[in-house]
Amino acid sequence: MGAEWNRQRSSSHLAYPVDWFGSGSRSHYRRAHVTQSPELAQARLDQQHLILRVALPFAAAVYLVLAVAHLLVLPEGVAMPMAVLSVATGLLFSAIAVATRRLTAPKHTTATTALMMVLATVNGTAHLALTGDAYQTTNLILIVVGASALVVSQAVFAAALGFTAGGFAVSFANHAPDPLWVHFAFAVAMSGMLSLAIFRSQRAAFTRRFDAERARDQAELERRVQASELLAHEQRYRLMVANTPVATIVHHNGSIVFANRAAAEISGSGRPEDLIGSRFFDLIEPKDLERVRSWHEAALAELESDALECRLRSLGEHWPLVNLSASAIRWDGVPAGLVTLADASAGHVDVRRLDEEMPAWKAALREPVTAAQKAMKDGRNDDLSMQLTVLSRLLGPAE
Repeated sequence: MGAEWNRQRSSSHLAYPVDWFGSGSRSHYRRAHVTQSPELAQARLDQQHLILRVALPFAAAVYLVLAVAHLLVLPEGVAMPMAVLSVATGLLFSAIAVATRRLTAPKHTTATTALMMVLATVNGTAHLALTGDAYQTTNLILIVVGASALVVSQAVFAAALGFTAGGFAVSFANHAPDPLWVHFAFAVAMSGMLSLAIFRSQRAAFTRRFDAERARDQAELERRVQASELLAHEQRYRLMVANTPVATIVHHNGSIVFANRAAAEISGSGRPEDLIGSRFFDLIEPKDLERVRSWHEAALAELESDALECRLRSLGEHWPLVNLSASAIRWDGVPAGLVTLADASAGHVDVRRLDEEMPAWKAALREPVTAAQKAMKDGRNDDLSMQLTVLSRLLGPAE
């Protein structure tokens, strides 16, 4: 465990202090320590900047309204100092709000947040000290609870809690052991604990959101990289298949979506583009169609692995005899069938063609054979020799 902890410490991007305000256990501390990357620190800074842009105009308006309220409500000796302090605070908040609006990412966001909390605490403690009224402690309680929602930095939040507690302690020391002040002392302590709980939960929630977004972004980046690599691989594969001497056809639901030059040549189509969009089974000779359909279905389901010999449709007097091989693939993200066609005509006796041409051969051979038989029967050797010569010419030279 100790070695693993040292490894995690050495692999972290930045050295951060213990996250007392965002963790509740040593294991959580280790996780928070490791995840405190520069990206997370910048994300927290951006969040604080956004909070300032929203909160500062409201804070400025609140203190300008309080300046008027102080003059109307507070005693004469307290009203003017508090009004001046509130006006100064409101104007300063207004100036900072304008600057924050103009700057997209101020460099001193944390310092600005600390200044806002200091001014708010000074107003609250001054009001409490000048009036000596324990009920004015509620101003400090509001500041403590507000800090948990408006402050992102641990250091600024801790300083706000400490400064507020110190300001109350000065006034409390002058009025103890008044039961009312003791009551508000407990109220300040409880509000500090509540504020700490809110701060911790918000900080942990922000870290979880950041980690989730970063993991999602990383997954999306990896998906895009994989998609790009897959596309490049697919393009290389298509280029290789397009130039391979093996006739290759890809079809989706029977419609041809790819064919290379070899497929165009063996099918007699001329160009691969002429095959695109046509039906694959339209290339098969009708007498073999049902047999090819059954075999093709079994091949795509990986129930059949042997090649199938069949004929393509007649193109003039040519009946291409091919061996088909098929397998299931994905083409452009959809299921498709990959079919290769190998020429099986070499060394193959075309029995069908012989059967079709046999009547013509018989008719051509019938006359010289009949004449030769008659000449042999009659003993006419000259006629027999002539008929044998005709027969020899019909049969062609011996190989």
